[in-house]
Amino acid sequence: MITESIDDKNHLIRCLEKDQQYIDQFSASYQRLPTEKEYYDWRRELIENYKSGYLKNRPKYVGAIWYYRSAKEIVKLKALEVDWSNNYVLSITKDVSSLYYFSWNRRYLSQENGLTKLICLIVTFMFLPVLFLIRIMRFKTVN
Repeated sequence: MITESIDDKNHLIRCLEKDQQYIDQFSASYQRLPTEKEYYDWRRELIENYKSGYLKNRPKYVGAIWYYRSAKEIVKLKALEVDWSNNYVLSITKDVSSLYYFSWNRRYLSQENGLTKLICLIVTFMFLPVLFLIRIMRFKTVN
């Protein structure tokens, strides 16, 4: 389970690398961060290039990547005093895990949503007996 969690985190980090490179190169070229529109336009073009086969080694899809330019967009960051004119946050989600990248310290924060995980487990264990009963009923009707 721990190895799986580490592998997931490493995969999510690889998925964010192109986005970090784009933002850092954009910032170096234009002396500012890309706007949300500029970022999402680039992201859409990147996905199209993967779909067309122009770019290879597309990371396995995990979920949306979000680009944050202010603390009001991320409730957990409201207490942080960050210069948002020069910094950003990227986040990506896989199943019930999220990974955040913070540009001001170049660090990642991995977070699992425990409530979501618990609900998934409960639903799974509730439906297993139902599926088992359905299978028994089908077996009885065939014989």
